[in-house]
Amino acid sequence: MSQRDPDRTGTHGRVWLGWMAMTVAIASPAVGWAQSGPKTDTASAQSALSPNEGDLLTEIVVTGSRIARTGFTTPTPVSILQAERLEQLGVTNVGEALNMNPAFRAGTTPVTSGLTFGTIGSRLADLRSLGATRTLVLLNGRRIVASTSQATVDLNLIPSIIMSRTEVVTGGASAAYGSDAVAGVVNILMDNKLTGLKVNTNYGVSTYGDAIDNTLALAWGTSFAGDRGHFVLASEYELNGPVGDCYSRPWCSEERQALTTPKTRPANVPGNLLAYDVHTSTQTPGGIITSGPFAGTQFAPDGTPYPFTYGQYAGNLFMIGGSGHGENAYISDVYIQVPVERATAYSHATFDFSDSVTGYVEANYAEVVGRALGGDRRDAGSLTISTSNPFIPVTLQNAITSYNAANPTTKVTSFKFGRQSVDMGPSYAEDRTQTYRMVGGLSGKFGATGWTWDAYYQFGHSNFTETVTNNPIEKNWINAVDAVLGPNGLPTCRSTLTNPTNGCSPLNVFGQGKFSDAAVQYATSTALSTRSLDSRVAAVNIQGEPFSTWAGPAAVAFGAEYRSDKVVGTADAFSQALAYGRGNGSALNGEIKVSESYLEAELPLAKNQPFARLIEVNGAARRTNYSTSGDVTTWKAGLVWEPNEWVRLRGTKSRDIRAPNLFENFSTVLANNSTINDTATNSQSVVPTLSGGNPGLTPEKADTLTAGIVLTPQAFINRLNVSVDYYRIEVADAIGSLAPQAVVTQCNLGNTVFCPLVQRDATKQITLVSSPYLNLNTLQTEGVDVVMQYGLPLASVHESLAGSLNFNFNATYVAHLTTVQKTGSLDIAGVTGCSVTSFFSCVPHWTYDGTANYELDRFSITARGHYIPRSVYDPTFVGPEDPGYDPTLANSINTNRVSGRLYMYLSGQYDIFKDKQKLVQVYGAINNLMNTNPPLMPGRANNTFYDPVGRYIKLGVRAKF
Repeated sequence: MSQRDPDRTGTHGRVWLGWMAMTVAIASPAVGWAQSGPKTDTASAQSALSPNEGDLLTEIVVTGSRIARTGFTTPTPVSILQAERLEQLGVTNVGEALNMNPAFRAGTTPVTSGLTFGTIGSRLADLRSLGATRTLVLLNGRRIVASTSQATVDLNLIPSIIMSRTEVVTGGASAAYGSDAVAGVVNILMDNKLTGLKVNTNYGVSTYGDAIDNTLALAWGTSFAGDRGHFVLASEYELNGPVGDCYSRPWCSEERQALTTPKTRPANVPGNLLAYDVHTSTQTPGGIITSGPFAGTQFAPDGTPYPFTYGQYAGNLFMIGGSGHGENAYISDVYIQVPVERATAYSHATFDFSDSVTGYVEANYAEVVGRALGGDRRDAGSLTISTSNPFIPVTLQNAITSYNAANPTTKVTSFKFGRQSVDMGPSYAEDRTQTYRMVGGLSGKFGATGWTWDAYYQFGHSNFTETVTNNPIEKNWINAVDAVLGPNGLPTCRSTLTNPTNGCSPLNVFGQGKFSDAAVQYATSTALSTRSLDSRVAAVNIQGEPFSTWAGPAAVAFGAEYRSDKVVGTADAFSQALAYGRGNGSALNGEIKVSESYLEAELPLAKNQPFARLIEVNGAARRTNYSTSGDVTTWKAGLVWEPNEWVRLRGTKSRDIRAPNLFENFSTVLANNSTINDTATNSQSVVPTLSGGNPGLTPEKADTLTAGIVLTPQAFINRLNVSVDYYRIEVADAIGSLAPQAVVTQCNLGNTVFCPLVQRDATKQITLVSSPYLNLNTLQTEGVDVVMQYGLPLASVHESLAGSLNFNFNATYVAHLTTVQKTGSLDIAGVTGCSVTSFFSCVPHWTYDGTANYELDRFSITARGHYIPRSVYDPTFVGPEDPGYDPTLANSINTNRVSGRLYMYLSGQYDIFKDKQKLVQVYGAINNLMNTNPPLMPGRANNTFYDPVGRYIKLGVRAKF
């Protein structure tokens, strides 16, 4: 076993502590996440900015609720992602920028979705690591039609060039915004007042020469009809190239893998190993015999038999060392980063019909194409070859004949055989999504009363097509491998002898490149699925100030909304018969209708009193009816108390819900294959798995508590903002589909509810795992968000110094992220192995992100650091670092820790020409400046937290006229 140090590419503690000390000391919203402040949200965001920077925010109204008025101090934490942050960091995708915030988990991105059919290349917003389905995404305050197989919104649809800002409500908000806002809300706001032309183009490439990115974006806006109307139009095109398989990166070529050791292992060797130089033990590109007296015989490309060298701890799948270097079937022919092509267009027009009525029309279109390699056909010793197979090489056939003559009572009539069919090539998947959306509405005032109203109708439509070519058909593959001599003396399929018209053509699996075109055409096909989703929304909202108290005017907002979501999906005949081992398309048909009404009120209780500069309470309630699951009620109560001008205390308590979506209710059964570690038999194998929808699901119910403090000690440390917010979310009847490994793990731990989902044969080996959508008891998460911001004009230090320094520090601490089952609970906070032990995602205890920016006239440079500390690999394993470690345990492992990583980024921009109306700017960025490798984890590593691409350079030009 390799003895190399798994921490050898890590960052030593003293390095990151030094960096943290520098960054925590001072922080600024100029290039970061601005938090709402203690006086007005606008004022607090401006307090740390230089005068010119402050001008950018003078019209911003941050609410986090349906009551939108300048000066309202929301009790719910709200973060602002400004367009300027994307520019300063050289980012051209809203989803990429959001995932820099430690409160988000980058669970679905082009580097995590390589094998997740239905979401290939998507970028989803996942707050609190509770899953993207529990984060509501809005565009200009309105819902967006779902565009993925999870009924979520792909952020690739948004043209970033015209984004004004994104508001993130990091707390339950179902009472204000409706279902799905369990973890929070992402509201993307566009610059609908843009005047003039904006252009942005860039080129990016990794230092390995791949992941090539080409982007071109345009935006234009103008007024018309004597400034009574305004029109904006934006378009963005991006082509992001792939990163090859594991052997395209030095760190991944080390063939990292997790393997289960045999029961007969030495006394000091644990039941599981995280190791390097791991090869497959039951499959080779030319084939290998895995049973009987000829086990260990492999075949050269020309079919010549020769011995296979077994490494250490050879099991059903893997071994350390031995034959097969550079041929690990589980890390080859699968992209580290999938290629994504996206084209988006957005338009918005407003017209003032009078002083009190304005009409608006909004339309956007997007097409996103993600492509993935599905891996080669892998048979891990699972094929049965008869000794009558005519393709058996002559030398082997002679050896079998001799053996049978010498051993008449134990004749060999068949043997098990493994093969990685690289000569046939991998499956190739393409997800293509087209999304259309149109909104028409009116807004206005009720005379001079101060009351305002808004009414709109929205139609959204998404078309999804997924094709998986060169996809093996399980039954046909087995038939084609089982070859015999036909009546004409030629190789034929055994099945053809009894069914002459079945079209089977035999496969020669001994060696490489021996498949006939007819055999490949019979054994493979193209899986095709389509999905069409229509979404209709009609809504009316009214707000105003019905009365005043001694502390100021009260505000209310109320309204009603009707939604209808309908999906129709088709799939090819093989998919509907679950004929493919993976990549089966899904046919579905269903509709959900929703009607709801809400009321929200804000009441000031005290103002400019000795005990309180301000006290406000906020409450909201919403009644919702779902055609599939009936009536639900959500509510929220909040409090803001400002003892003085630099301290704000805030808190909320809410009941939030998420109803099952179209796909969770109506999707049909899908088949796949998964690698399972079975502690009941101490074995590791690839088994068939099934998943699908469940019309009997009931809505999730979440109880959320937030409490925080915001400090802007202007009198002591000018331009400093600090916020600390605690959150606790408990979701009952959580909807989810456990990963197949999690189903097996829960059954083995004694949770008998899941045991009927695991099928075993007479030898207790697993033959099938089912993982349908279920209401799965309770999810609990608890943690703290910390934001520190500081801006320092250098002239305030000394008049001879020019420019300004701006700093930002964000950190999220997750104390618990727990699944509560009948047999107990599993807490995966502090875990970054994400070894599919739960149906929602693991997360480190701490995530830190900090930026430092220097601006001088036409020049700006920004340094960013992102740190993930040392974490646990798998909470169901026990390693030497854990109490109770014993190598004789089936769940013991040689190390149960994942090393920490610090990633550094550097970006800069220079204004070639700039005045009030025009700008020509060049910019550049270097991501992963130190080319830091991912830590030791299996295969392509966990791309959720760690960068697998390596050092990446981007150069671009921006202009405005």
